Amino acid sequence: MSDFLEDALKTIGVTLLLVLIAGVSILAVILSLQAMFGPSDEQRAIDRVPAVVSSADGCTVYKFYDNSAWHYFTKCGGTVTTTKNYTESCGKGCTRSRTENMTTEGNQP
Repeated sequence: MSDFLEDALKTIGVTLLLVLIAGVSILAVILSLQAMFGPSDEQRAIDRVPAVVSSADGCTVYKFYDNSAWHYFTKCGGTVTTTKNYTESCGKGCTRSRTENMTTEGNQP
């Protein structure tokens, strides 16, 4: 019986070692793919600067990327409206979409 337990423990040990090696290999592949196909540092810096999305009727829509989310705001003359879309938790297994708008009146010519 002792030989049986010893063989079983060796088999379990080898199996765990193989699983660990496979996990590390998969992690290395994922990190490599993310580095290859994710945005470059240069692109991240560009995305942080507000860029024009579109303009119509004297209003301009801008976007910029910050902390893993795109932010949008509009400027109409001297008025700036900022919109934030996000998801919040409302209990176990419950989420709801939320939107916040903030309008700032600027100096009018």
